[in-house]
Amino acid sequence: VAQFNFGPTFTSGTITITVSNSCGSYARSFVVRSTPSQPGGMTGPSTALCGVSGVTYSIGAVGTATSYTWTTTPEIAIQSVAPYGLSVVVDFLSSFTGTICVSANNGCGASTQRCFIVSARPATPVVTGPTSVCKSQSAVGYSIPIIPSASSYTWSVTGGATISPSGTSALVNYT
Repeated sequence: VAQFNFGPTFTSGTITITVSNSCGSYARSFVVRSTPSQPGGMTGPSTALCGVSGVTYSIGAVGTATSYTWTTTPEIAIQSVAPYGLSVVVDFLSSFTGTICVSANNGCGASTQRCFIVSARPATPVVTGPTSVCKSQSAVGYSIPIIPSASSYTWSVTGGATISPSGTSALVNYT
């Protein structure tokens, strides 16, 4: 009895057995396959998806896959899957943080899922301005870039300082 260890990176190959004697030989071969590899990175937006419809997420083809299975958390509705399964179009409900996942399939089974985290919330703002100030400073400026899909900006300050917000910027008086 022959035993074969294919290892974790095995995808497909051929096993051949050759039987020989002094009069000749006979070879018999057969193909051995495994489940597909995990799909690579997924492309598509990850934030500011509150109530947005018709958003496409895509992956690259997996060599040994014959089909793909897309799944989502309940707050995300699959609208359609492309004919070869390499992309999906989804609709988002109002408030959520969820996942869009895909696995590659073939006759041997399914790969490990590739999941992408998505959120209805706007992207986390990157604040520019000094991180260390003195108590006596006034009119210290802070700003953030415009955040797509943000409907408002709310600034606040603690510790006795006062703030004068104006959209994506604010002035703080530490006096």
